[in-house]
Amino acid sequence: MTYSIPEAFQFTLLAMYAVTSIVVLLGNGMVCYTAFKIHSFRTVTNFFIVSLALTDIIMTVSCVPFSILSNLFFHYWPFWDVLCPIVVFAQLVSVLLRSFMLVAMTCDRYHVARHPMKPRLLTKCRAKLLVVLIGALSCLISLPTFIYSKIIYMPYEPGSRGLCLELWPDEYIRSIYGVCIMLIQYFVPLIIMAVTYIHIGIIVWIKQTPGETYPLREQRIAVSKKKTIRMIIVVVIAYLLAWLPLHVITIVGDLDQSIFDVNYIHMTWLTAHWLAFSNSGVNPVIYFWMNSKFRQSSLLCFYTVCCRKKHSFRRSSLCKFNGNSRDCVARRDTDMSLMPYT
Repeated sequence: MTYSIPEAFQFTLLAMYAVTSIVVLLGNGMVCYTAFKIHSFRTVTNFFIVSLALTDIIMTVSCVPFSILSNLFFHYWPFWDVLCPIVVFAQLVSVLLRSFMLVAMTCDRYHVARHPMKPRLLTKCRAKLLVVLIGALSCLISLPTFIYSKIIYMPYEPGSRGLCLELWPDEYIRSIYGVCIMLIQYFVPLIIMAVTYIHIGIIVWIKQTPGETYPLREQRIAVSKKKTIRMIIVVVIAYLLAWLPLHVITIVGDLDQSIFDVNYIHMTWLTAHWLAFSNSGVNPVIYFWMNSKFRQSSLLCFYTVCCRKKHSFRRSSLCKFNGNSRDCVARRDTDMSLMPYT
């Protein structure tokens, strides 16, 4: 088995982590800043999006440096022993928070799309309470990793200097726990999002929205339907592809431990780990690429910050910045959500 990692691979992966971290911090920071500065963006849907962005920022700042240094360069745990369970716990909590909030946002979007003329189930107050409950549930599920994560010293290098691992009293229970984590973090949310978004696509593509009687608004919604479906496909595929390699390695490793004796498996795992982490920066890129509302508003915020000019951030400011006042008049009754099918 080859534990040594070529320097070219180390610095390449380090550069990939650095670029991804910058995208995560800037992209999600722009999401938070835009939602904070523009009052019309303060909706229930965007509250979930901002919570998701904050989760990605916290995970990047608190967990990524430890993972890069310990796994990529030192190959052992070079930090204080007390940080081992804390970092492992924070990583799992962040991952579960992200999955649960995606599911919550999906269910909320489904209700809005299914019943556009009825009051939405989640108010801002209920959404905040739901986020708190999701955070508590994520911490509760992740608690075993905090309890059983510790520094373990191996008889060989570099493990003799200490590795941050989970040491369970029963290997069978550890396997069951790992399978459950995989199901609730990846497979179940993926199935829920795929099925729900497909149904949402059918609703907004085939069924006519009640109350849409004006030709201009009908044209605008027809265009929005196509954008919505494309964005749904991109979001689901990005989530699927980003986490799939890491889970494949984990599943195969649970079934056959000999996979970890294969040459360069450590490099493969590191690459899969980076790919899963990169999903934290994908959503802001998708918003900017496929959502004109977010793109125009974030550009306005960026222009204001860079030029240090004050704007009221009202819809008129956005219209003036976009140079399309007629389109803004047509959108006067729409929700300025980051998600296009609100």
